[in-house]
Amino acid sequence: MADQADATLLAAALPAPSADGSSFIEVVGALGLAARTVNAGSAGAAVPDPLLVPPRGRTIPRSLPSDDATMLAPAVPDRGAAGDLASADPTLPAVGPAAIADASGDATLRSADSIADAPAGPGNAAQSPALLPATPLPAMPASPAGAASGLLATPGSPATPGSSAVAARPLLGAPRSLLGGIVSELVAAKLLGERRAVSLGLQAREAGETLMRVLARELQAAELEPIFEFLAERCGQTLIRQKNELAERVAEAAWLPVALAEQRGVLPLRPVRDGEAPYATLDPCDLLLRDWIARISGLLPVPVPTLPDVLLETIGRLRTRVELRETDRALIPIDINWEQEQRIRDRPDAVDIPTLVDFIVHTAYEQGASDIHIEPAEDGTVVRDRIDGILHEECRMPLALHPALTSRIKVLAGMDVAERRRPQDGRITAQIRRMPLDIRVSSSPTVLGEKIVMRLLDEKALRPAPEQLGLRDSLLRLLLDKIAAPHGLVMLSGPTGSGKTTTLYSCLSALDRQRRNVLTIEDPVEYRLKGVHQMQVNERIGLTFASGLRNILRQDPDVIMVGECRDVETARMAIQASLTGHVVFSTIHANDAVGVISRLIDMQIDPYLVATALSLPIAQRLVRALCPRCRTTVDGSEMLGMLRADGVSDDKMARLGLHIDAREPCNHAPGCPHCRHTGYAGRQAVFEMFEITEPMRDLIAAKGFSADELRHLVQAGGNATMVDNALSLVADGLTTHAEIVRVFGDGTS
Repeated sequence: MADQADATLLAAALPAPSADGSSFIEVVGALGLAARTVNAGSAGAAVPDPLLVPPRGRTIPRSLPSDDATMLAPAVPDRGAAGDLASADPTLPAVGPAAIADASGDATLRSADSIADAPAGPGNAAQSPALLPATPLPAMPASPAGAASGLLATPGSPATPGSSAVAARPLLGAPRSLLGGIVSELVAAKLLGERRAVSLGLQAREAGETLMRVLARELQAAELEPIFEFLAERCGQTLIRQKNELAERVAEAAWLPVALAEQRGVLPLRPVRDGEAPYATLDPCDLLLRDWIARISGLLPVPVPTLPDVLLETIGRLRTRVELRETDRALIPIDINWEQEQRIRDRPDAVDIPTLVDFIVHTAYEQGASDIHIEPAEDGTVVRDRIDGILHEECRMPLALHPALTSRIKVLAGMDVAERRRPQDGRITAQIRRMPLDIRVSSSPTVLGEKIVMRLLDEKALRPAPEQLGLRDSLLRLLLDKIAAPHGLVMLSGPTGSGKTTTLYSCLSALDRQRRNVLTIEDPVEYRLKGVHQMQVNERIGLTFASGLRNILRQDPDVIMVGECRDVETARMAIQASLTGHVVFSTIHANDAVGVISRLIDMQIDPYLVATALSLPIAQRLVRALCPRCRTTVDGSEMLGMLRADGVSDDKMARLGLHIDAREPCNHAPGCPHCRHTGYAGRQAVFEMFEITEPMRDLIAAKGFSADELRHLVQAGGNATMVDNALSLVADGLTTHAEIVRVFGDGTS
């Protein structure tokens, strides 16, 4: 702080700025050469306080260019008790651009704490450590300009008697090829302004980085190219400007793996001459990096300047390529062509078991199945796929193949092949058409053999944006508002397989994960989301939702996702977390959005806590969407006839609010090969949600809470039910009345 105060006082007293509006003291600050004046009787001696202190025992080799300069530190006058400026020593050199002298030869840069402090002068409570020069430079006369300002002497002019010219002692600082010389040359070449040099120099000192790395990060590309062109010319190298040029020159070096290259910000290049280790870098002047490469490679390092965006993007691509290669080693490739598929369908007992398992998984994946059921039956093994929520028989195989099929799947899933009496769980990571596929495997013993169920977890389908969920505009705005809120509890409800996990992940993907700490506790972790810290329940070691949530609350979270509130303790902790300044997402089993509140109260959660904490209850279902290839319309009378043929009564339609005009056209799809003759392809989410208002809070917290009263209050506020939203999909031509009856056939809204 003393340095800053002195520098501020000195800058304020300067007579006039330079042509670009900055004074020389700013350039001095950027070069890292600030110093204090130590009073010793009538003469002041400057004790420099360098920005960057070289490592202890660091030696500059003789091989450095002869123009690597010994730096002179400008003296910042110290103030005595009365605030007077220190007197100047006219025998010491003044500071200016011409005060950078050339020096060559060996010199040892000693750390600041290895040099004894100079004696304290009057008014000086403490002194900064110094780096003493190897050879003192000749003194320069002071300038009469110092008399005008009372502070600074200009080089090349005699001192005026009585002037308070600032004195400085020569400082052996960083060589020009490391920091100061390059900066001074960039300023002299008008590639970098003095004021900008000050700012970048201070940032470099605060961040503990070299100035060139800070410069590469802060400046725009248009400003960087001439600077890096200048650096390349100084290094005697050709600047690498293009990504393809760098990609052609990059070499794989055993001494520099990609992870370490990314950490250091360098890439090894193909050598032109034997015994050399050329490398692409942002800072060819970094001697520490140069020595590190020489040490780990055992070769002569040759830095090649490279534009920052070119280098960083190439490093990112190489890292991605390495990650894919490492991932591919763990993936189980599954590839079945058309000829193999036809042969297996004709003679499943004529192919080997591994190919048969690949066929089962590949076929299910191609058809968009969510689950595969391999079931033993009296007349053989039945393979069924769950597509759009409905099970479809895929094929039948001889029962004699069943033990071998289950054993192969258990081996791939890491399960105990010999154990057939107890249920087991496992996981397979496969690759189909170069796309990763996560498969959860569950085995269950039956009287006819083990039943295997495999759930296919497609990562692409688990991370849609909230805008892709199919929400109405008003509901989408409401959901996004609650996601961005500083606190609150968002609770989803719905049966198994209703898309709750997909909705939760879409909410997490909409969060600002760079500025917020997001943690989850799940059972299981179905998808790894970047920037989210995910924990998986493991009841065998006592890691439950409640214990995991208790640990998460000690991790300074901003957003918490609890996979499911299964018990009172978990629900109570989730509510407490939302009341203490966290956004909490969770799920619960209830029939509709109002049922979320009823379920929490039934779990013995205090009603006033529910009313205060809960910000958005959500209920959702999935309805099948009409096949776009065979979609058509039929008369309302024909639709009524089909519904009645399926056993749908008029009372059931009345409970659901279905009113079909016999004279109006209705959507229908007879089926085609594309949709497996079902008339449906894909599914669409149907939501019900409402914001908790003050009248609703009063009703929830009141004694004798009535769900029916709350439901009437919600509907009176203009909030649509799930059935209302589903019927709007029918009106939009996305689904059918028959599908609404199938999903909401019990009249639950």
